[in-house]
Amino acid sequence: MEAVVAASQEGNLLTKAQAKEVDAKVFTAKTLKFSDQKDVEQSIVKLDKELSAEKRLSSLLAKTQIVQPSRGEKKQLVNMATKNAQSQLQLKFDVAERDILKTTKAVENLGKILGIPKPVRIESFDNSNIMGTSPVSAMVVFIDGKPSKKDYRKYKIKTVVGADDYASMREVMTRRYSRALKEETALPDLIAMDGGAGQVNIAKQVLKELGLSIPVAGMQKNDKHQTSELLFGDPLDVVPLSRQSQEFFLLTRIQDEVHRFAITFHRQLRGKNIFSSKLDGIVGLGPKRKQKLLTTFKNLKAIEEASVQEVAEAGIPYEVAERVKTTLSGPIQENENWESLKDIVPLLEGKK
Repeated sequence: MEAVVAASQEGNLLTKAQAKEVDAKVFTAKTLKFSDQKDVEQSIVKLDKELSAEKRLSSLLAKTQIVQPSRGEKKQLVNMATKNAQSQLQLKFDVAERDILKTTKAVENLGKILGIPKPVRIESFDNSNIMGTSPVSAMVVFIDGKPSKKDYRKYKIKTVVGADDYASMREVMTRRYSRALKEETALPDLIAMDGGAGQVNIAKQVLKELGLSIPVAGMQKNDKHQTSELLFGDPLDVVPLSRQSQEFFLLTRIQDEVHRFAITFHRQLRGKNIFSSKLDGIVGLGPKRKQKLLTTFKNLKAIEEASVQEVAEAGIPYEVAERVKTTLSGPIQENENWESLKDIVPLLEGKK
């Protein structure tokens, strides 16, 4: 059996993964003739784990015959192996270059366009609610143009009643940056608000009250809820930015991500609130038993469709399970009827 492998000029046998990482020009393709394929494969697996690279080739020599062809079919195999290695390497370079253009270079260029130092750390905020219910806010962080999910934060609105986007943003930003100052944690190089002049001005007021000087930009959307333009400066003005530029694509990714994160959190919280509110007041059904129902059935509809016995099998006493079924089968108030809201939720979520 014959196979083409890559070896360095020093004579060390390399794995396929190692060969892809290094310029093919520094390699010499060799054709190894193996007497038994299974024995060689087992040896290679074992040697990769137990022996250093310097000993691999010499350890295999006892079972192999090395041939360095100058013409014929084997030479063609050598040329093909070299060409494949060069192609793989170029592909990696191309992918890396595109990644740099989309992230690090885009961040650097964005800083130049705005006239600020390179904004390595960008933080963005967005609010989410439906008719003022379960209001939440979320913050996402991009470092060098890439999302840093360990730094994402979720906020339940505590001091605002109803759907007040500006007051909610003021509360959340005050909480975020007051804590950052207290704990001396990282501050952003740029704050990119999901919104226009109103959101940007609120952010600037909060920062001024806290004694912070951080650039703030606004990512304004069009009627189709798509990233439309970037606002920046004092007074605020539209930043000339090509929609085909990597900088614009970066801002779009940030805005889409913060919106996704906020909406996801709001849906989770809203689902729990709807679940809990319809089960409130049932004698014998406390928080722990509600959690058992939520874990078992996932939603209210599943409980409504279940039998009393199935509800009891979720760890609920039979008499309490009967009360649950009686309550859920009773008349539902219009403002509690989730089915009546489900058709308009997507429209409301798209228009805050």
